[in-house]
Amino acid sequence: MQKAVIEFKKIYEHDMDLLIIEEFASDRNFAKIFLDKLQLSDDYTIHKISHSLADSDGESDISLILQYPDKRVALLIEDKIDAQTMPEQSERYHKRAQKSISHGEYDCYYVMLAAPADYHREHENDSNAAYGYRICYEELREYLGNQGHMRAAVKVAMIDCALKEKKAGYQVQEVPAVTEFWIKLRRFCKENYPQLNMVGEDAPKGAAASWPEFRTSLGTIKVIYKSQKGYVDLEFPKYGDNVADLLSKVKGKMSDSMQIWKTGKSASVRIANDKWTLDFSQDFDKCADIISEILQAVSSLCEFASTLNYSELY
Repeated sequence: MQKAVIEFKKIYEHDMDLLIIEEFASDRNFAKIFLDKLQLSDDYTIHKISHSLADSDGESDISLILQYPDKRVALLIEDKIDAQTMPEQSERYHKRAQKSISHGEYDCYYVMLAAPADYHREHENDSNAAYGYRICYEELREYLGNQGHMRAAVKVAMIDCALKEKKAGYQVQEVPAVTEFWIKLRRFCKENYPQLNMVGEDAPKGAAASWPEFRTSLGTIKVIYKSQKGYVDLEFPKYGDNVADLLSKVKGKMSDSMQIWKTGKSASVRIANDKWTLDFSQDFDKCADIISEILQAVSSLCEFASTLNYSELY
């Protein structure tokens, strides 16, 4: 029988986070790859799983809390494909973990870096990547490649795509002020608008990085804040030449603040305000009030998206 062709155009670290979480939770042999590194037994139950858990000291990509007969253990995993390390990034994992121990969330912890083997080699002496324990994507691929079922084949294709991304080796020309703005924006969003799902993760940003995206209940349809123009757009691909058709499908649910606009090959439901125009190299704290207004608009468009039916749109 011919094998299915499984292709992914691009895989992000967020996708790899979810792959690791799903397989760890559902396949104890997959989990054993991690536990063997830590010399932990498989006599555990899963107490809690958290993704993108953040506080004032930053964010943990994956948090797995395991209940053993005599203790509760946390596995804190930083996931990288090719993003640069951030200042004191690994150290901040330990700070967050110590806080959690003091709050009684678990008794001990291990911090791990999951990444392609080349990434581990390149950052072997990087003080910002001193996580203590390392997992290679290639190890996960080898295990999944031997499972012989379609779910594993899909995960293998995802890992292959991530390894291809690493091989491409693109490195952004970082502007530190822009990186700091994005980090503070993501943190502000999580603390004040936890219902929003901001795309991506903390990573170095260049001068052109100024369009934060937010996931909606409509899958690939996202809300985009276009900072140079002060626009917050719920963007519908392939409607650029059919704006009237989109309007006929959504007009009855739009609020007075929303308008339909053609945006290239797409069409967008837009909320705009001249004072929402921002420079991402400026001091985030000085524009927090405006950011709050912008995120309220993002939230409104996400709620609006939840009233729509994807199958009726496409």
